[in-house]
Amino acid sequence: MMVLSAFVIVAALIVNKSIPADTRPADEVGITLWQQNAFKHGPIGFLYVFMTAGMAYGGTEMLGLTAAECERPHKVMPLACKIVPLRIIWLYLVPIFMIGMVLKVSLDDTVQSGGISPLVAAMDQANLPILANVFNGIIIVAIFSMASASVFASSRALQALSSKGMGPRLFAKIKWGYPIWALALVFTVSLLSFIKISKDGDLVFNWLLALASGSNYFTWISICVCHIRLRLAIRKKGLEERDILKWKSPPGIGGSMIAIVIFLFGLSAQIVAAAQSPLPNPPHILASFLGIIVVFVFWAGYMVLGKGVLLIPLDQIDLQAKAAERIDNGEESI
Repeated sequence: MMVLSAFVIVAALIVNKSIPADTRPADEVGITLWQQNAFKHGPIGFLYVFMTAGMAYGGTEMLGLTAAECERPHKVMPLACKIVPLRIIWLYLVPIFMIGMVLKVSLDDTVQSGGISPLVAAMDQANLPILANVFNGIIIVAIFSMASASVFASSRALQALSSKGMGPRLFAKIKWGYPIWALALVFTVSLLSFIKISKDGDLVFNWLLALASGSNYFTWISICVCHIRLRLAIRKKGLEERDILKWKSPPGIGGSMIAIVIFLFGLSAQIVAAAQSPLPNPPHILASFLGIIVVFVFWAGYMVLGKGVLLIPLDQIDLQAKAAERIDNGEESI
């Protein structure tokens, strides 16, 4: 958050020509850059970005995991869900808009291939090498922070699935208060991050990016479906939502339905874009289907081996199990 906030401030100064080191003419920065081929590679380039966006926007679902370990989740969740939209605007939309105001990217630029951060490239073009190095250092620290959060979320998710019989029992074991075996698997898989330094690292990275993007889209689709069916199950049983839910999503069922349409568009966009990839050395089109394939393989495996059901009937969904849990010395229900 710190580096992006700092970048927005510096970018605003660059646009206003308040940086003496930046000797570029006024017509080479600012809104004029948005008028000069702002969307690289046209519609296909726009659609291709949904693969990266699907990966980048993943992580907010960790609210559900962290809330489960809070003392008063019904008080934390409303605050968190108000902050998330503000963070998306300030940490995603505003920096991206400002990058377009200060960074001139040619089609053969290293920024296009991911060889350099656009934040660093913008500082280089503004003749601010020291600030570019500072941003590089902060970005590295941010990567470690993101890695730590990813290990936390994925290990807890794997442990929760395994404890419900949806994964190997080994990963459900807790020792010293930690899901040791789930953590071991996550750390092992995380070593794939070093594949980028190999000869064919970019190709493998694109495959892993497609996998992460597709899985994130499916994760949020499943969350929205669960939310819709939860609300419908409450109505089906003739209960009041306020008696079951201490807090409920303001957009309700309609908001989840809109979100599902958006996520399905994101999935479709990356598949369509892969057929006419704007990259000079594009990965195989199968890479765009990788996230979909992996999700369905695991789902089908559970359906066959775990004898799962496609959807639990609404009138059979257990609404009281969690509502019966108590926190705050047993006085207040979740």
